[in-house]
Amino acid sequence: YIHGWSSSGPDNIIFYFFVLPVFVSLVPWMFQPIFKPLSHDKEQDPILEYLLNNSSDIVARCLAFIFIGSFKFFKSNKLSFLLSVVVCSLVLVYGNLVSLLYFLLCVVKSMFSSSEVVPEKNEPIVAEKNEAIVVEKNNETEQINLNDNSTTKKRNNKENKKEKTKEEKQTKEEKKTKEEEKQTKEEEKTKIENQPEQKRKSLQPSLTKTEIILLSLLFILSSISRFINLTQPRSTVFDEVHFGKFVNHHIKQSYYFDIHPPFVKFIMWAILTLFTDYKGQQKFETIGEEYLPETPLFLFRLWPAISGTLLVPAVFLLAKRIGLSTPACFLCGWMVLSDLLFLGESRYILTDSSLILFATLSFLCYISAENSYLHSKEWYFYTFLTGLFLAMTISTKWTALSVFGLIGIFTLNDLFKRGEFHPKGTWELKDFCVRFVLLLGIPSLFYIANYYFFFVQLKNTGFGSEFMLPDFKSTLVGHQQYGKFVPPTFFESFSYLQKEMFRANRDIETPHGWQSYWYTWPIMQRPINAWGGPYNFATKSQARIYLFGNPFVWWFCLGGLILSPLCWLIHSYFKQTPTNLSYFSPISQMSNNFSRRLCQLYGGYIMSILPYALVKRGCFLYHYMPSLIFAMLICGVLVDCLFTKFSKILSWVFVLIAIAVFSYGFWYWSPIVYGIPLTNDEYQKRLWLPSWT
Repeated sequence: YIHGWSSSGPDNIIFYFFVLPVFVSLVPWMFQPIFKPLSHDKEQDPILEYLLNNSSDIVARCLAFIFIGSFKFFKSNKLSFLLSVVVCSLVLVYGNLVSLLYFLLCVVKSMFSSSEVVPEKNEPIVAEKNEAIVVEKNNETEQINLNDNSTTKKRNNKENKKEKTKEEKQTKEEKKTKEEEKQTKEEEKTKIENQPEQKRKSLQPSLTKTEIILLSLLFILSSISRFINLTQPRSTVFDEVHFGKFVNHHIKQSYYFDIHPPFVKFIMWAILTLFTDYKGQQKFETIGEEYLPETPLFLFRLWPAISGTLLVPAVFLLAKRIGLSTPACFLCGWMVLSDLLFLGESRYILTDSSLILFATLSFLCYISAENSYLHSKEWYFYTFLTGLFLAMTISTKWTALSVFGLIGIFTLNDLFKRGEFHPKGTWELKDFCVRFVLLLGIPSLFYIANYYFFFVQLKNTGFGSEFMLPDFKSTLVGHQQYGKFVPPTFFESFSYLQKEMFRANRDIETPHGWQSYWYTWPIMQRPINAWGGPYNFATKSQARIYLFGNPFVWWFCLGGLILSPLCWLIHSYFKQTPTNLSYFSPISQMSNNFSRRLCQLYGGYIMSILPYALVKRGCFLYHYMPSLIFAMLICGVLVDCLFTKFSKILSWVFVLIAIAVFSYGFWYWSPIVYGIPLTNDEYQKRLWLPSWT
């Protein structure tokens, strides 16, 4: 938080010394074939082996910080440059904290390991004291110097040869058995792949009766919480001023300019035109503007409520497809249900609930395709849906590019290195072409099609026409034309509009009273005061609406983000070196899926928050919602890691206690999200942090 190091304030400092090292640490995992680990020698020291395997990570950190330190601060004064060197050194220590913890675990492991020394099988028998024996292992030459006792020498040599022959036979037999096991596995895979798809067993984890009941319960509660009193308050709340006005332009077919793509506005417009004859009478000029009686407010807010309702079961299903247990899946779904920011974004004319739903469905379909047989009908179906939901995500907001990039990285990793259900090998042209078309071609065509209908529908002139070229303005009805203009083509208008949208996003520098920095989001330092009603003198109360998260949920997720690297470290360490420590044994027995999924979820969390660390424009708390979904799933992984492997009863007890705490937080803070009137004392009691006011 040291000001003055850069012109843009402390947010860049924290980005360079916190987000970037974490992102760089994920690079070796994202590109496993490029950053291949060095040779695994059984006789090698485990600490040295770990450091060698993570050498690319350490080198990448060092290069990144040397470059940043020299580039960012070399032109500053000497004091700031020296401070930057110190900070770089400290961050390098922090960045390689996993290696330091590895040393500590090795020390703990050595303390609990047995101190008895077991003699080697191939150690020769010594007959007399004066014999000098030098043995070189690994099939090297043996040099044995004896005094003058030839009989003992022959006897020892014979016994050594017998033991060597026995060991060679055993090793040959072990190799044969391993080769036979590999062949049988490959034969089973080929048999499964050659079978008709109707006879194949589905690889997707099926829902049990208990999970169906829990999923139905979450859906019912989500519907009630999102749709109850949906038309209250009957005045504009926060960004309803903007998005409601944009929908009005679609109804009036008048051109407008928005920094976000128009897909969700198309959905709202379609609902209004199908179920009402609303003509766009509402002005949407200021926050708190009363809605007219003829304004169909329920239909305006219908699609965000549907998106928020579907998000809860979608997160439950995503947790199930990842491989989490029933208690962990239920916990993830309940965290979304009881969080107040997801609730608030689902009750008003806003687009973020749709963005989060589409992004979640994209990951759900991608994981489902990953769990399917390659090039099966099921794989094609889920890959197609992944591309379709990616298209909807990117057509809602440009911030979804992080979701697009993350799935792209996962896809490249899958092309280089096949998973359990995919045949191992190098790139296949067919596989690459199919993924290119479904995951890149469909979203691109869908995005372009949105703007084709955008230009076709909005024929009349509007407030956004001044952002366009004069040739485009001449095509709008009602525009005053001076001189002759050549109508531009669609792609000329499309490319120019994308440039203007990018420029407008980049040039937003006007500060907002309720904006916040990305590094304050995990602790929910600054919520958003979205609406305030009139003061009731009779009851001495006032209704307020905050876009505000459930503090218990957010701080629980923050604890999960801090604790999960330690659990991953324990898992990766004790998996390679068995231990007698009873507490760590369940963690060490977890499958490779734990480490892989945890890295994927952490990658999703960082890539979702990374764009907001790079921009200078003001950001808000709701921009943290995509990262919060990944944090919730990470907490679900930790529940399985810390409790489910011990006892399912213990995991259910923990989950039910957490649900009770989250539910209390929902009940306590929901009045300032629903807009329920509170007295000043009741309102002040709910403001736990000074920055919430």
